Amino acid sequence: MRRSDMFSLSVLVVLALMLVLGVGIALGATAFSDVPSTHPFYTDITRLADLEIVGGFPDGTYKPDDPVTRQQFAKIIVLATDRHTDAIDNEQNPTFSDVMPGMGVPYPFDYVEEAAEAGFVMGDQGKFNPANNITRVQLALVIVRAGGSGLADPPAGYQTGFTDVPDYAQAEVAKAKFNGILDGKTATTFDPYANATRGQVAKMVSRLLDTMALGRVIGTTAEPTADFQAIADRLNAVLALGYNTTNPDVVAKALFDANAANDPFVLDTREPADFAKGHIPGAVNIPLLEVPQALLAADPRIPMNQEIVIASYWGDDGDMANLLVNLYRIADPAAQKAALDAKTATPYPKSTVIFQGMTAWSFERDLVPTGTRFEDALAAGVIVQKPLEAGTVAGVDQGAYPAFSAFGTDAVVTKALLRAKDYFGGFTTQFETQVYPSALAQNLEDGNAANDPQLVSVRATNHYALGHIPGAINIPYQKVADVANFTKFVDPSHPIIAYCYTGHTGGIATMALGILGYDVRNLLYGVNGWNRGAPGAGQLKSFDLMKAWDFPVNDGGADDLDSLADYQSPSGCESCHTSLTGIFYDREVANPVAAGEAPPSEGEG
Repeated sequence: MRRSDMFSLSVLVVLALMLVLGVGIALGATAFSDVPSTHPFYTDITRLADLEIVGGFPDGTYKPDDPVTRQQFAKIIVLATDRHTDAIDNEQNPTFSDVMPGMGVPYPFDYVEEAAEAGFVMGDQGKFNPANNITRVQLALVIVRAGGSGLADPPAGYQTGFTDVPDYAQAEVAKAKFNGILDGKTATTFDPYANATRGQVAKMVSRLLDTMALGRVIGTTAEPTADFQAIADRLNAVLALGYNTTNPDVVAKALFDANAANDPFVLDTREPADFAKGHIPGAVNIPLLEVPQALLAADPRIPMNQEIVIASYWGDDGDMANLLVNLYRIADPAAQKAALDAKTATPYPKSTVIFQGMTAWSFERDLVPTGTRFEDALAAGVIVQKPLEAGTVAGVDQGAYPAFSAFGTDAVVTKALLRAKDYFGGFTTQFETQVYPSALAQNLEDGNAANDPQLVSVRATNHYALGHIPGAINIPYQKVADVANFTKFVDPSHPIIAYCYTGHTGGIATMALGILGYDVRNLLYGVNGWNRGAPGAGQLKSFDLMKAWDFPVNDGGADDLDSLADYQSPSGCESCHTSLTGIFYDREVANPVAAGEAPPSEGEG
């Protein structure tokens, strides 16, 4: 095999060997006097130092702010991708006229030759300029070449937001940013020609290692592997906590008051373009597909000591992020559960999601894709009215479970997040994590049973028995990671559609099953989207006035609020809008009238 063809295999072999020898991805054994544990690149620098990809100076420093030369980076990227061999390459026919064996063997000559042979570096008119500092844009180019097929392609129309990237590097910078490998200097600037520092290089190479086939699904096994079981056990413990939704008025009540101490942190998981159209004042935007990498990177925007509320499109998508955040932040789910059961203070702050997402926060139609606000979806044909069946469908032990490639870490939460990242990597956009009820109906009614997905109702057993989508088996959402009793019924050889009441617990179940390696999507609006008369459907037909509000959003206008505590309640609305935002701030809502079938008018409040 050519070495270029062995890239993915060699990475897996190295990671597997590290596990056998008891060497972790980030042992933190190497210490530098100028890189304390509080340094933003501490984890990345110590990780690469432990792997002997980078080193420090004789005085015990690392000098994270110093520049990196091109020949230094050639060595780093060759070591990181396991391209280095003892044999000296091209000694009689050097690739570059300014990099010769006499400069030093193996460094820098052999490392530069190996980087060139791999296609990582190109040079300029036959020269490599080895002593020049590598720039940020050159670093991005080499990193993306080294990542190869291990990096996911960004979806069509993906925008980095950077306005200063040269045309020749637009695609590479976009790919590196989409894969969580690089950041800009600001939201709109990349600063492409600035020197890349030793700290920045460590971060980008560390992120590259995260993409190298870690924990990918590689087949199935008759019995759950140790990795599968460990991840399932952790998911099972977090699912047992039951963290799900909170109503928008509850969130607003906390944000409207003048007490910042009780404010939750609002994480908005919609796409940046939709976030810009309108978001809860003070919210931070991390799109859903980027959440696993943000958690793997310990993104400082995500607090560890504050309650989090997730604002999403419809809530079910937010519940996917909700499970990930709770999985990451709740280090001891058993202790959390014991406190919940005893009704005492919990050791970890929780994350919840706004019920029905931004559709329930504001009546603005353009905060979600066209036709997918619930009342609009009726007219758009997203909602269907299809038969239900009563009784139960017996689950069949599939005798097969997804198997994963080596993870390169012993940390079970890291394994779960790597699996979440890989699951999301199979989608072009976050909207593909769901299926519309109309699309499911078309699939089931096309006359070809061979292409039917496995249907998994994650509703309560009593509601499932009263009426479910024909053919669906029942696994309550908190049990989807209970391997011995329930997960065994899930078929790893078929696409899976999970559904619940209004979409939320379906989103949680979908995320858990996706982490476990199943090809799964969630049914938008749950059983409400299939048949709005289903027993225990969650009653989204009364959704608008019972659960939805017209709270303020920031959209970049002059009237944007620094926080909702600055909101001035309008007056004079009470006669017509007794249950809407106009009087919420003054006296909240008492006994709201159940809505009829008609959607609300535009511009309430």
